[in-house]
Amino acid sequence: MATVEQRGGFAEMAVGTSSDIAKRLQFFDLQDLSWIRIKPDPAGYPAAIADTVDLDEYFSGMELQVLGCGSFSITNVRVTAGFKLPRHQHNLDQLVFVVAGELIQGNRVLHEGEGYFTKAGQPYSITAGPDGLTWMEVRSAPLAELETIWVETDPARWVHATV
Repeated sequence: MATVEQRGGFAEMAVGTSSDIAKRLQFFDLQDLSWIRIKPDPAGYPAAIADTVDLDEYFSGMELQVLGCGSFSITNVRVTAGFKLPRHQHNLDQLVFVVAGELIQGNRVLHEGEGYFTKAGQPYSITAGPDGLTWMEVRSAPLAELETIWVETDPARWVHATV
């Protein structure tokens, strides 16, 4: 049984209940998840960014699907061509898989089926290729435990790439 919860600007589909966690299998279909837009809270960004970047406009090219399943969470992220997610880090380890499009990190370009591991506290950025990008983030913790720390404090770098 899947339920959808609104929390902190995210809609998360939760599979089962806490009493279901002991069961061996829990089934879900990511296609049942709606794509949602985030509502950024300026308080979570460096002052130089919150004061100068229109965060609602900046993130208008990003949509998420979020699935919580016990002690795991999956986030699918879909962005438009050239969307740049500035340098940031998380408090949790994550596995990242490219689902569609191209994911660009510096000189490295990842394609569908490729991915990487990011250790908690490791800053990174992502830029979408010319056809946009969809990627999946898998964490061994519920989404409620995820924190994002924005490392990029220069508003001039909060600009999407031209593709």
